Amino acid sequence: MAVKSLIKNIIAKKAAENYNRKLAKAFPSYKGWESRREFSFASHETVNADNDFTVLTYEEISTTKIRSLLAAEGEKSQNGIIIFHSSEGELSSCAKVLIGEYFNRNPEIGLLYGDEDDRERPFFKPDWSPDRFRQCFYIGSVYAMRTGLLKDISDCETLISEDGSRTAADILFERAAVAAGGYGKRKEVTEDGLSGAALNVFGYNEMNFPIGHIDEILFHRNKDTDPFYGRGPESRGLSRVYGEAGSKTTPDISEVSVIIPSKDNPDLLKQCIDSLYSVCVSGSCPEVLCVDNGSDPSSVEEIEKYFELMRGKGMNIKYLYEKAPFNFSHMCNSGAKAASGAYLLFLNDDTEFTDGSVRCSEKENLIEVMAGFASRSYAGAVGAKLLYPYDEAGERGEMLLQHAGVVNVRMNPWHILKGLDDREEHYYGYNRGVLNVSAVTGACLMVARDRFEMMGGFSEELPVNFNDTDICYRLLEAGFYNIECNDLYLIHHESVSRGNDELSEAAMEKLAKSQEVLKRLHPAMMNEDPFYSRHFNKATGLWPFALEVAPAYSATDIKNADSLFAGDMAEKWKSDVIRVGVDNAGTFTDYYKPELPDRGIGSSDAVASEFIKARGKLIYIDGYSFVIGSDNAVFDRRLVLMGESGECKGHFYTVKPEDIYRKDIETNTPDQINTAMSGFRAVIHGEALLSGTYRIGVLASSAMGRMKLLGFGIRKLNI
Repeated sequence: MAVKSLIKNIIAKKAAENYNRKLAKAFPSYKGWESRREFSFASHETVNADNDFTVLTYEEISTTKIRSLLAAEGEKSQNGIIIFHSSEGELSSCAKVLIGEYFNRNPEIGLLYGDEDDRERPFFKPDWSPDRFRQCFYIGSVYAMRTGLLKDISDCETLISEDGSRTAADILFERAAVAAGGYGKRKEVTEDGLSGAALNVFGYNEMNFPIGHIDEILFHRNKDTDPFYGRGPESRGLSRVYGEAGSKTTPDISEVSVIIPSKDNPDLLKQCIDSLYSVCVSGSCPEVLCVDNGSDPSSVEEIEKYFELMRGKGMNIKYLYEKAPFNFSHMCNSGAKAASGAYLLFLNDDTEFTDGSVRCSEKENLIEVMAGFASRSYAGAVGAKLLYPYDEAGERGEMLLQHAGVVNVRMNPWHILKGLDDREEHYYGYNRGVLNVSAVTGACLMVARDRFEMMGGFSEELPVNFNDTDICYRLLEAGFYNIECNDLYLIHHESVSRGNDELSEAAMEKLAKSQEVLKRLHPAMMNEDPFYSRHFNKATGLWPFALEVAPAYSATDIKNADSLFAGDMAEKWKSDVIRVGVDNAGTFTDYYKPELPDRGIGSSDAVASEFIKARGKLIYIDGYSFVIGSDNAVFDRRLVLMGESGECKGHFYTVKPEDIYRKDIETNTPDQINTAMSGFRAVIHGEALLSGTYRIGVLASSAMGRMKLLGFGIRKLNI
């Protein structure tokens, strides 16, 4: 027994050492990553031969300085470039190279900005976001413009704000942004997603942004320097931009129609409408339309009595009853047709207005604020921050985020920051103020009627999932900007209206079908999000704003699937103590775009393009697994593909995956041992796999003995 115990201890020690080596390599070093990227751009130096650079610090910016600079320029070419930067740090070694290259490749762009860091923490910024700029000076420490654009704005008034709250650099950028068309609707994206738009240094700007964004580090800011230079996310923001009318024009709340799909939820519905009524501090209320797809008679009677009561209080309420299967899109479209308002607010019946839904200083409620945004000429959909009604301990407490904007990750569009504490400021104030996003949630979504009708309403091809994302993508592709209001919030009693079926197999199948529809309708958005940096980890939304070091795939990374065991062995090894989650499963091209131009050194897209051409049909799978109550360091894992239907039924294949660090799993399993490396991913030759539907599992084999544990995830693979 002593010998066996000694051997087990030796095996466990070696397993722990191996695990710790993997873990040490898994943490991407930001400093090393950024140094390698800067060095890689040294070969681009020759592109700036024809560029005439002038560099000014923010402190040097003044109307007098600019006019004298332009006078000295005389009749020089419009190719002159002026770089403006803070004196609190220095330009990166590749800044001029990248700025010059961007302007050379994008002759129609006259103004750009870039990312920055403080040598340790990066500030990866979104592509041009007009409403985020109104809220705060997210441009930060560096921007550049052509002298031609500067000449267009050189005769403007003094670059000093009336109350002294803004820097000259901030004001100058604002006026340049207006002159560049930054506060107008963009050109529409064509069907192929490549509309003749500006050619970025790293790829195509499919969304036709009028202001450029270089998503590389152009500036190293001194530590403890305010990256917003006095105008941060919690500032009051700009009530107007240069050239707009002086008075703020907000639509009257009576111009808004609130459309609430609901069925058999009279208590929730009453709570929602009561709370809405309570925040209408001006005494005027919006039109409310309840769209009911088949409540039982007792619920209908209760709802009708309540509506009569609220009509007596002055509310204009319509009740649209049509017995039909649940189809959120159809219900919303029906409500929109019956509505009279110029602005349509689609609202879940499980939402609740609170004190956090009112701007006390301006006596405006969330509906009025959203209508103000929706009335802007360039606005698409407008959303609001949603909080859960309970804290982590299950007590009442409005602090945990449910929605602060939707980002497009590989898994599917995701509510960024979901489940995190809203009392904390996340990633440079993402959950504060107002920002532009690719999509907002349909639980609280406002859009101007004319734009809603221009889009043809919600797609009834998407009855449950991604109908909100789809219309937001259509608005974005049409040239509008979607807006997320994160300075006010609603409470969301999520999924009460149709049940919390996130973990059911049927719900997963519906979700997968909806994902396929979304990909078909919006190929240009596949794995892309202009407002969420390509440098962020996009494997899952559960690890937001984390740096992703893209895998440099090569031929040796492609795995062959082996048939190593029979079905009766699979039954023998099945166990409930192994947890398996499959985040992504499909063809490699579902997750990495082919045929893109070079997007820079180390970019997954660039490498994947050649990878796909050379390797043909490939399958990509990623996710996580861990064994409950055991030391996960002692387990070796293999992916298992179990044929469930079609030609592959009854066949089993196994593949050795790559182990991946998963911070989200480590954080959410504090009572489990060594789950940090619980992630996996694999690229598999698909030619040898029989066609059909596969369940995806993980076989964990213990190094301490003969124990084998097999578990399956819910997501399936179709070949």
